[in-house]
Amino acid sequence: MGRSEELGTGIRNVYKYSKAYSGSDQIVFSEEDIFISKVPLSRIFGTDLKSDGLNDGLNDGQQKVIQLIQENEGIKVKDICLQLNMPIDTIDRHIKILKKMNLIERQSSRKTGGYYLVINAN
Repeated sequence: MGRSEELGTGIRNVYKYSKAYSGSDQIVFSEEDIFISKVPLSRIFGTDLKSDGLNDGLNDGQQKVIQLIQENEGIKVKDICLQLNMPIDTIDRHIKILKKMNLIERQSSRKTGGYYLVINAN
């Protein structure tokens, strides 16, 4: 919300961009002790987040990584490389972008941990 406030009216922008970035326009705003906005995210990533242009949405490699993490929660980078037949540098680059977008997170230690989706199904 803070970033969208810099662009203009935040709530208007949330509605405007939610379909493109979350795959849904069913946003719920509520005001309780704090202001809450719930944007449902699709558990299945596909064409909803596919890129139509440069630096817009997720590319095919990032979508494959997301799908693999969704199917194998706690998966390690080495296993992602093997299953997708991609070099470790490419997977590291995809993971860095997905972490920056707050779509995935690493849990536990580097040796024993793995990657998980950061999406809460409501």
